[in-house]
Amino acid sequence: METSQAEIRELSATDIGPGEAIMAGFSMVAADNDALGPTVRVAARKAADEFTSSVEVFPLGSRDRQYLDELLMAAVSFAAGLTRRQQERAARINTAEDEREFNFKRIVQTQRTTGVLKGGVQLLVLGGFAYAIVNAMFSLKALESGAPGLDPRYASIATALASALIGSFFKAWWTGRRVDQIHEKYRDALREAKCIYAVEATQEYEFAAQEANLAWQKFTGKAPPMTDAFRVLVVGLLSSEEQTRRGAAARESPAPSARARGSLRDLGEPAREPAP
Repeated sequence: METSQAEIRELSATDIGPGEAIMAGFSMVAADNDALGPTVRVAARKAADEFTSSVEVFPLGSRDRQYLDELLMAAVSFAAGLTRRQQERAARINTAEDEREFNFKRIVQTQRTTGVLKGGVQLLVLGGFAYAIVNAMFSLKALESGAPGLDPRYASIATALASALIGSFFKAWWTGRRVDQIHEKYRDALREAKCIYAVEATQEYEFAAQEANLAWQKFTGKAPPMTDAFRVLVVGLLSSEEQTRRGAAARESPAPSARARGSLRDLGEPAREPAP
C-alpha cells in the first residue's frame, strides 16, 4: 500500500535523515539493475519514488523543503556516481574479456596454421638432424675402433625418435603454459577492476554522505545521525552488489574461454582449466 500525502504530512522533515538519502540512492540504482530480478527492481523503484514523494509534499520555498531538496540531490548524486562507476567497471571487465578471447584465438589460429603437417615436418627435421649427428658420431667411432659389426643406424634412429618425442611434449607444454598465462592475466584484470570499483564506489558514498550530513547539520544544528556501523553496512552492500552482478553475468552466458578451450581440444592440444 502506497503512503498517502496525508500520512506523509504527519512526518516532520527531521524524520528523513542522511541515511534515508543514501538508501534512496541505492534504490535508484537497484531499480535499473537487471541482475537483481523483477521483484527486487520493483521494490527498489517503489522505495525511490516514495522518498521523492516525501520530499515533494513539503511546500516549495520552505526551510523543510530546502533541506529535503538537498537530501534528494545527495541521493541523486550518489546514484549517478555509482552508476558511472559501474559502467567504468563493466568497461574494464569487457576489455579484459576481449583481450582474453583475442589471445585464445591467437593460440587456436597458431595451431591451425602450423597444423599437423607443419608440426610433423618440424619434428621430422629435428629427428633427422639428430639422426645425422648421432649417425656421424657412431660412424666415426666404428671406423676408429675397427668394429665392422657395429651398426650405428639403430642408435641414430632411437635418438631421432627420442628427439621427436621430446619436441612434441615441449610443444604441448608450451601451449598449456600460454593458456595458463592468459587465465592468470585475466584473473589479475578482474581483481584490479573489482578493487578499483570498490574504492571509487566508496568515494561516491563518502561524497554523498558528506553532502547529506552538511544538509542535516545546517537544518538541525546537530551532529549527523549516521554512524560507523551504517558506513560498514553501505560498504558491505557495495561489495555484495559486485558479487551479484558477476554471478548473474556468469549464469546468462558461458565464459568466453570455454569455446577457445573446446577449439584447443579439437586440435588435440591439452587445454588446461583455470585454477579455482
